[in-house]
Amino acid sequence: MEVSVNAIKSNIEKIRKVLGNRKLYAVIKANAYGVGFEIAKVFEKEVDGLCVANAYELNELRKLGVKAPVLILGRVENFDYDNNSIVSISSIDEMKKLKRKRVAIKINTGMNRRGCEAEEFEKLYFATIKSGCEVDSVFSHLYNAQDEKISQNQYEIFENATAFLSGKVKRHLCASNCLIAPPKYLFDGARVGLALYGYGYESLTPTVRLYGVIEQINTVLKGQNIGYGNFVAPKNMRVATVSVGYGDGVSANAKIPCEINGIRCYSVGRICMDFLSVDVSEVKCKAGDRAYFSCGSLSLDEFASAQNKILHETLCALSARVRRKYCDR
Repeated sequence: MEVSVNAIKSNIEKIRKVLGNRKLYAVIKANAYGVGFEIAKVFEKEVDGLCVANAYELNELRKLGVKAPVLILGRVENFDYDNNSIVSISSIDEMKKLKRKRVAIKINTGMNRRGCEAEEFEKLYFATIKSGCEVDSVFSHLYNAQDEKISQNQYEIFENATAFLSGKVKRHLCASNCLIAPPKYLFDGARVGLALYGYGYESLTPTVRLYGVIEQINTVLKGQNIGYGNFVAPKNMRVATVSVGYGDGVSANAKIPCEINGIRCYSVGRICMDFLSVDVSEVKCKAGDRAYFSCGSLSLDEFASAQNKILHETLCALSARVRRKYCDR
């Protein structure tokens, strides 16, 4: 995997233009959407804070020397996190179990995942303040930003619950959908994930190039097997063995498109743990050439669709053994 740092910076600039003077928080949970936690070193110089899912991910960032403010989006109990980290809470019980006292309160505005009910927020907020906690921010999450009616309802619930904090405590509702949301939804900032990496919205620059290397090219005769199982060649074929498999995060039973020397090709047979086989009968190629899965005419969307996955899932599925190379630093 090659990750373009310049493309990430370009996307940050575009998002900044939408947000204006509001805060931009980079969501880097799940190994930074598969791009690798190492990219946090770039983000901490460009954004106002980072967001992770849990204490484990916070620890991974601190091991890398990342000192930026970090919001832990999930529940944390009895964890001695540092003073530059913020824990999200949804109840008085959660608040009481914290060892340190810098928090963000999450409100459930309709997604029914995490968060206190809007009617309970004011009570939770003042109980938190009374306990000596610092409330860094309050937030919620739009679950269907493309639906104006649903989003408007969520906005109204959030605004009505938190209006008394306007100008006193940071409020944030939007994620990457800040790029399409009405300005009033932006409040004091946005927690942006997928859009930072160049996906999900127009005008962004894709940051990731996925590729494998051809290790061998075989001449396979009609009727001969290719890989595990019962797949047999329907004709005489040249088949390239490419160093990508389900051990890298690719679905085992998918028909994967790739591009080799500018020519569109497709995998054949069952994908193995370490390899997939590609029909290169019409391609001039050799061992050592690259097979690209997101580059040129091939988008990451197409790579994801071939596996019946969404973009988020496709990136997050990339395993630890996939080498991440950060370019343009």
